[in-house]
Amino acid sequence: RYSASFLSQIKILIWTSVVQDEITLVRDRLQVILGMRLESHKVEIPKTFPDIRLIWTPTARQTLWTAVSRTERTPALADTGLDADTALIPSSGGLPTDIEIGGNPEIGDEYLIAFQAGYRAQYGKRFSADLTGYHNQYSGVVGTYQGTPFVETDPGPPHLVIPQIFNNSIAGETDGVEASSTWQAARPWKVSGGYTWLRMNMHSTLPGDHSAYLARTQETSPTEQFNLRSYLNLPQNIQFDTMLYFVGGLPTFSVPAYTRLDSQIAWRPKERLELSVIGQNLLQPRHLEFTSANEGILATQVKRSFYGKVTWRF
Repeated sequence: RYSASFLSQIKILIWTSVVQDEITLVRDRLQVILGMRLESHKVEIPKTFPDIRLIWTPTARQTLWTAVSRTERTPALADTGLDADTALIPSSGGLPTDIEIGGNPEIGDEYLIAFQAGYRAQYGKRFSADLTGYHNQYSGVVGTYQGTPFVETDPGPPHLVIPQIFNNSIAGETDGVEASSTWQAARPWKVSGGYTWLRMNMHSTLPGDHSAYLARTQETSPTEQFNLRSYLNLPQNIQFDTMLYFVGGLPTFSVPAYTRLDSQIAWRPKERLELSVIGQNLLQPRHLEFTSANEGILATQVKRSFYGKVTWRF
């Protein structure tokens, strides 16, 4: 169920402008990039989002960089005007309970300050690598607080409504590392891989608050992910690709870690025509990737599958 105020808010005037300047401090070695994005909603004073990047290239095959950025998320229509029932809990002998999510016209922006640093290198003609680390500081992230319960008779039957109202009650930090590399093992064979690590430390700014949105914010991304991909060009215009993924678990949503293997063999008899056979999730009959905090929504599992594809390029 959505409120009339939510559905009627459809006119929003937004303008954005970007200014950027590249300054060379040491020729072919050290460069700083200063950026500024200006954004305004309706007729308010423009908001500024600065970005500063420092790039150092000690050799022609190596680059080190660091950046500091500030941005924010403007509330969406759902944040200010949503009125939705998320769960109906039956009761034995008493009134059934309806958990209702409500928007807040007074909700403010969400803020982020991001710090990043990275290294990129080309080792010889066949191997390259990227390494990036980051630290993000969040404030004013959307959470919920419990409003005053009330009894509602329309629509029937009579039921107890427990409102959960949006507010800017979540703050915290995330730290992460991302690594990737590509290896040209031979002329027809290329291998690439990547690894990510993420640590989230989010908390409520309200004493004693245990918002369901806090748990969802804290555990919506796995701590570790890994992927390995192989691309092999065979004679007769045949290509054989294999992709292996590992994704860490989500304890809050009772989703275990899983490993996924996909494979594809493709044949191009003509320049514009490609015939391929694809297999997905080959290691197990099915696996769970995500669930909903809403108990009224049933999660589905991703099944093992095979299919063929015909591609014609114009």
